[in-house]
Amino acid sequence: KYASDLGAILRSCSNVSFFDACGVNAAADVEVIPLIQSATLTIFVSSTQGNGELPSLSHKFFSFLFEKNGSILTGKQSAVLGFGSSAYPIFCGAAAHLSKKLAENGAEEVVPRGECDSVEGESPTFYNGTTKLVTKMATMASASPLVLKLSDNMKENTASCLVRTR
Repeated sequence: KYASDLGAILRSCSNVSFFDACGVNAAADVEVIPLIQSATLTIFVSSTQGNGELPSLSHKFFSFLFEKNGSILTGKQSAVLGFGSSAYPIFCGAAAHLSKKLAENGAEEVVPRGECDSVEGESPTFYNGTTKLVTKMATMASASPLVLKLSDNMKENTASCLVRTR
């Protein structure tokens, strides 16, 4: 719920594109690349499956991105937000893998990787991670007045109930 609400807000006020890597098929792979190329910031959000792995349905897309099109990530500003459970031996392994692959392909993570823990509660960790990301976005030259306002509200914990922990 929180991710989709924040996504709707960010999509409406900045150059951020959203797509579901698990839902991308062969025909759509090529269509996603221009979205990544044109975005000011590319945000990768992933759950962790099994023993710290990316969701199986996303393997094809990330293979396509990192192995065949990794050069489009060179110099690209990015962020990674992972969801997982600290009850498992490899916590947020998928997000750690994405961070590693982004670095290998020359992308710059603009904030430390966010890791949302289902044991600790995803809402507080999501809110803290997105507050850091939105705060960073507010410092970018392309920041819109709405991003600036959202950043201030999130830092003051007065953001809309759509994105604030309840």
